[in-house]
Amino acid sequence: MIRFNIFWSHVVYDKDFLNPLLYFLQESLPFYVSLKNIFEDNETALRLYEKVCRNGIVIVCRLITNRESEIEFMSKEKQAEILYSNFIISIPMIFDLVTLLGSNNKTLLQKIIETLVKIEPKYLNDLKMGIKFIQSTFIKMREQLKVIETENRDLDEKYEDITLYLMNIASTLNLIIDTASNELKTFCSRDFHLEQSIASLYDNFIPILYNLAYSFDPDAWFLTYISYARIELINCYRNLINRGISAILNAGDKNRRKLADEILSILTECAGYKTFIIDYVQMYPIEMDLDIITQGGKNIDKIKLNFVSDAYKIDQAASKLSNGHHNNDIVDPLNGDEEFEGACALPVHQNEFSKASMTTQNVEEVLQIETSKILELFPHYGVGYIRRLLAYYNNNSEEVISKIVEGNLDSSFNDCDIDEPYIPKDIPDKVFLATGLERSNIYDGDKRNRKLITNF
Repeated sequence: MIRFNIFWSHVVYDKDFLNPLLYFLQESLPFYVSLKNIFEDNETALRLYEKVCRNGIVIVCRLITNRESEIEFMSKEKQAEILYSNFIISIPMIFDLVTLLGSNNKTLLQKIIETLVKIEPKYLNDLKMGIKFIQSTFIKMREQLKVIETENRDLDEKYEDITLYLMNIASTLNLIIDTASNELKTFCSRDFHLEQSIASLYDNFIPILYNLAYSFDPDAWFLTYISYARIELINCYRNLINRGISAILNAGDKNRRKLADEILSILTECAGYKTFIIDYVQMYPIEMDLDIITQGGKNIDKIKLNFVSDAYKIDQAASKLSNGHHNNDIVDPLNGDEEFEGACALPVHQNEFSKASMTTQNVEEVLQIETSKILELFPHYGVGYIRRLLAYYNNNSEEVISKIVEGNLDSSFNDCDIDEPYIPKDIPDKVFLATGLERSNIYDGDKRNRKLITNF
């Protein structure tokens, strides 16, 4: 990995330096596409693609890191100026990154976005405008579908394109909202009325698209993606509603009434979208939300509360996709349990593991992988120091990296030696173990021991 000053010199003065990263993010496989199906038996190509993905993420993480060592650093103000004024990182680039990583890497995405906004708060306004743009595409998709209905040529390709576009839009919006701050969620709800836009798209677009595509080709492979887009939209709506529900629980008595009325108004506005409501309440029953809303006080609008309660109640017969969706042999994520493997089912997010279900050798292999990820970003750290960090943060390299980037490591590491090497445990042989004795070793790897060994 090139040195800090050389890296940033290329970033600032070589306008083509980051083009490979931008091109890869734009052309990479979205997270909802199965890598195994794409690469089939070509294991070499799969490993190369995984490596490119990992390197791309490393570059993005390095771009938002202003300090790599005691002598290699820049001020956050200078970093903000470089990134924002030179368009090094833009919101379209973040959207491409979201599409690549997907929900399996939500923690990493959240840290990247949070760090970026901390570096330069202007990115928050840009993110709002990006969400506004996605919202505007809802209308454009409906218009495009009307055009497709009047045409008779290349319908399979047109249905495929608009379905994949719907899936990209729905998944990107859901992940952005899911990882967004409460401030951004509140803005989207109050200023953009995003919940109503989602319910309207779901109700007026998805059933029509599904029926047209199904009538054209009942066995079309992309029909499954329509169902998955439904899930993404429902979850996005839920993330916005959860913001209000959590606010009610955490608010004081004076603010609860106002927050409760706000959520009731949103639910009332969306109550007319019956197709959406039928599917939504299958995943998220409304009763618990209404119970929390009633905690807003005695002055809650009972008429509106009863209206929402009645509007969101559905009978079991109506819940079986009797809303224009053809319930054929495709997987229905609302009722099925089939796992949808993503394109970024890569080692980048495989950092949660159960020690109870792994052998010592497997645990060591995973630790080596997690250690190498941190070393790629911070090669000046000793392996022993990195192992200490991993042990403290549950062997989660993503969390360790984010803590280092933010300068938010636990205070217990303030006095640790970042150059600490890793000294493997001495595994006694079977003969010695049979004696029942414990071997004493005063060389426990502390600073004094390493100094003695160095002098020796």
